Amino acid sequence: MNAGYGEDGLIKVRTDVKNTHGTDLNSSNEGSEIRTISLKTLLKEYDYESPVLKMDCEGCEYNLLKEDNDTIEKFKRIQIEYHYGYEKLKDKLENCGFVVSYTKPLHLYNKDASNPNMVIGQVYAKLLADS
Repeated sequence: MNAGYGEDGLIKVRTDVKNTHGTDLNSSNEGSEIRTISLKTLLKEYDYESPVLKMDCEGCEYNLLKEDNDTIEKFKRIQIEYHYGYEKLKDKLENCGFVVSYTKPLHLYNKDASNPNMVIGQVYAKLLADS
């Protein structure tokens, strides 16, 4: 599937933008049109029995905060590379019934990122009912 993660829809993206850690998926007035898809829609379109979610999407991981809890609870395990802190992701996952751990945050300055002051690491989550 060739799509971006976010709210369901279509956006145009520029293909001449330098891709670095923390590059946002931003809509443009020109460029190539791509589909954006939510996890809820992804799970509806594909019949996954025991899905595992691994996110390494350079900043779009915070779209997870907009997903409803029922959708997130369909995943048994989740691994997320975070770029701007883990706290809100951790809270959301714990509210969905996950046991959450995370790596020590690494503070990094990336002049090419939309927000250059990055806080990078990994979040690991396992559904409590699956423990």
